[in-house]
Amino acid sequence: MADSGERVIKVEDSRGKPVYRWMLEQQPWPFVEPLKCAGCTRPVSIVPAYLRLGSPVSAHFRLHEGHDDGCPLNPTQVMTDIAFGSHGLAKVMKNGTLRLTIPAHDPPVPPAPTAVGGEPEDDEERARLRVTTLRPWLPPALNSAVKVSQLLRRCDFDPDFAELFTVEYRNKRIAWSEFCYGPDDLSYGQLHDRVTAAKGRWLEHPVAVHGTVLQTGMAGTKPYAVLATGIPSRQAGRTVEVVLRSAFPTLLGKELQVGMQVLAVGAGWKIFTPQRRSVDEVQLWIKEHWHLAFWTWDKDTKQTGAPMCPLPLTPEQRRDSRPPGGSGSRPSSRGSRPAAASRAPGPLRVSTPREVSRTAEPPGLSVAAGEACSEDLARLTLKAYAKPDSTSPLTAVDQPPNAPALPAVAPRPAPPMPEAPPGSATPGAAAAPDSRPQPATPAASLPPRPLLPPPPSLPEQPAGGASVPDTSPQPEAAEPKLMRRLFARWRRGR
Repeated sequence: MADSGERVIKVEDSRGKPVYRWMLEQQPWPFVEPLKCAGCTRPVSIVPAYLRLGSPVSAHFRLHEGHDDGCPLNPTQVMTDIAFGSHGLAKVMKNGTLRLTIPAHDPPVPPAPTAVGGEPEDDEERARLRVTTLRPWLPPALNSAVKVSQLLRRCDFDPDFAELFTVEYRNKRIAWSEFCYGPDDLSYGQLHDRVTAAKGRWLEHPVAVHGTVLQTGMAGTKPYAVLATGIPSRQAGRTVEVVLRSAFPTLLGKELQVGMQVLAVGAGWKIFTPQRRSVDEVQLWIKEHWHLAFWTWDKDTKQTGAPMCPLPLTPEQRRDSRPPGGSGSRPSSRGSRPAAASRAPGPLRVSTPREVSRTAEPPGLSVAAGEACSEDLARLTLKAYAKPDSTSPLTAVDQPPNAPALPAVAPRPAPPMPEAPPGSATPGAAAAPDSRPQPATPAASLPPRPLLPPPPSLPEQPAGGASVPDTSPQPEAAEPKLMRRLFARWRRGR
């Protein structure tokens, strides 16, 4: 192979028609000499086939004087420009080829600094930066792949010239023909066969597709873009289509129009067979803005526009739209919780503080009551075990208004006590003829007896001032622990 400085990648004859390398094997030649470079005015000569060290060398073109300055088809200059704007991902090898590294994760990055002071040193560097840094920022790997695709289109996708570009992914070398497919039907058919052989699995490396947008539309709320239709399939009576889809309307939005050139990269290619259609749809779901680049192309002037990519997704767009593969019935992690299953009514049902005062149980009587405790129940329970106050009546719960007095409950049997004076009376109960406290007979109109008994009445004090032993019931040792556990659950519930 000739040196890269003398290589010519596209040739024209005297009539301005393109001349390809395979035409040199035809007799007579289907072109008219003299020949020249299609990008400049330099003449091109024909080297016939020959043997070199026993190996045959096919006929090829040679540019002896080099390209003109600024020739867009100078492979050495084009590869150098691509490597300059790739942030170190593309390298020009010693044999004149370009190797592009595709990282495993390729998030968008800002442009790299150009010089020590941060500004371009001259006009040439400024022009090259204007080409390689675009808004929104194209990732370096995608930007470099776009430039290679644009160069191949100017060269009519010459397979001999495409061999000068290779891709490296996770230390694996990949030919450009196995990395980027399209835009001809034969290449799309090879992509269909490759995705079909994967049987629903992701491909071993990202695969790009290059083509022209034929149709855009919306499938419900999800946009799509058709790149190819009517491609013959290996199965009789079936055809192949290449379609890009997305769950986010902005990734395939209004900026992507019919007739634009597209380069989409991804590893999640799959085959979709629509019902009642004899079509195999080779589709790729665009999930990030750096998976897609598009630009304009003028067929007459062969001029390309600046490549662009969609705007990045906002957090609101990611939350509102869900890419395919997620469960539609899965509840969102944010927002309202699903309604909890109804519980069977337990021994305690708290509705209002007044109802709690009538039906609440002390914490030592029921464990289930502690699970349903509330602020009112905690307050009433505290009051039940509060230290008696001489200025307030001893009641376990708040009595409803206009309700008759609750009956007193007899305490535990106590030792004999001295007789009280005739005028003394037991608090909370009527005085009996004798000095001993007697339980009062409940009236017929009294309310239901509360579950929480009131504290015992105080014993009578003897006239002589002698001390009387305290025989009132004391809380058990386990009740303070249960109280602490009750209030810990109540505080967590708040």
